[in-house]
Amino acid sequence: MNGTILKTKLAGDKRIFVWLIASLVGITVLYQLRPFLDDEQFMWISIPTYSIIPALLTFFALRVAIN
Repeated sequence: MNGTILKTKLAGDKRIFVWLIASLVGITVLYQLRPFLDDEQFMWISIPTYSIIPALLTFFALRVAIN
């Protein structure tokens, strides 16, 4: 494989990995708001999170498997 193509591929994979980590850290930071929110407000954070985290992990796993 050409060195330039390999560097481009690694940069793309690194960008996806950084995006995944940033998303997970962002969701974790939202969970830290739990003591300051009542149950109804926290529901608006927790329910989408239960959908977003599995979707992110599935997308990342598929991306890694394809590459």
